[in-house]
Amino acid sequence: ISETVRFDIIVSNPGPTNLVTVPVTDTFPAACLAFQSASVTPSGSAASQLACNNIGPINSGGAKTISVFFQVVGPCNPATNLVSASAIDQN
Repeated sequence: ISETVRFDIIVSNPGPTNLVTVPVTDTFPAACLAFQSASVTPSGSAASQLACNNIGPINSGGAKTISVFFQVVGPCNPATNLVSASAIDQN
């Protein structure tokens, strides 16, 4: 408890087109993790969720990595961090 943990989120685009808009949502257990910072500033946050409205563009075959840092505030076994990403194909 009180330690900092890091989760790396990798969002990839296998193609065949470039993605312009790529929203990402990160859900985490607020009973054991408190959000500290991220390499991409979230568009919004709640007690157990971060949202980025757009981490794009991501070219075909490319990827973006987001590092998210939390402080451990309580016991979790395991501390599960769930991420969902979607994309809007502009082509």
